[in-house]
Amino acid sequence: MSDVRGPQRTPRQRAIDAIGNTRESGGFFYAHFVGVRGGATAAGRSELAVLPAPGQPRPSTMAVGTLADLALGSALRSALGTGLLMPTVDLTLTLVREPRGEVVAQGFALPTATGSATATASCDLSDSDGRVGLASGTFALRPAAARSVRSMPWDTALSPTGPIDQPGPPSLAPVDLSPEERACLEAVLYDGGRASGGVDAVDDALLGFSAFPHETEETLVEARVGPALANRAGYLHGGALIALVARTAQAALGAQPTDLHTVTLQFLRPVTGPELSGSASVRRRGRSSGVVAVDVAGLRAGQGDLLATALVALKVGR
Repeated sequence: MSDVRGPQRTPRQRAIDAIGNTRESGGFFYAHFVGVRGGATAAGRSELAVLPAPGQPRPSTMAVGTLADLALGSALRSALGTGLLMPTVDLTLTLVREPRGEVVAQGFALPTATGSATATASCDLSDSDGRVGLASGTFALRPAAARSVRSMPWDTALSPTGPIDQPGPPSLAPVDLSPEERACLEAVLYDGGRASGGVDAVDDALLGFSAFPHETEETLVEARVGPALANRAGYLHGGALIALVARTAQAALGAQPTDLHTVTLQFLRPVTGPELSGSASVRRRGRSSGVVAVDVAGLRAGQGDLLATALVALKVGR
């Protein structure tokens, strides 16, 4: 899929463009900011793509997770229609190797029985050298009732000039922004601006990620949910949650961000903040791989307020 982003723009310009694209075509800020583009190619099929950030060799873990999540949803909505709410039940992402350059996701909706309460899709992830990984997800099917559901820009027919990183309305300026839009811009300028080095550094900054060793041999982390990482319903989007649990597991094992192999997520309830806590327990630590269990909850939540659980497999010892 060709790059249609045009001349390289600064993070500030990309953020303004992403806000404009979100206003004009729907979706959510982060997906527009990293430049996810593409859409449905046929009933039950989708093809989406994302490029690395300027100067980086590969898209970030969060960008790839977002790409996979959107490709799964696009494939299902092209088969079932766009007038459904489809909260995620579970999501699995497997990377067989580190991607290079642009990553393309081809989504496929699995057959769904009439009257089913859930639907499942899978997608293949590839770069110019071949397969990078695969993903699958199960989504609850809920009628929108009286609430109007705006279609996602990635649900439309695939176009070579899709809604990637295109300039927002010419009159859009910081003074025109809503509080939520201004928070997105400020997150990119201040949080992202403090990040230095590494493909995943800006995403870590947007998450406000920090890890703390614990005397019980668990690794505890803190993060936050702001408008820059929220989906159209206001919850932490699937790609951001994948990145959060992956970074939590990597902190527990001392692995590098590129050592991710598989993340299997179970969504127990909508993941919202404003602040989150995570705990990681190493289930297996071998010479070449490790497995970590991760729980995500509200930072100030009461006992039992668990939002999501995950099992993360990583390569270690390189």
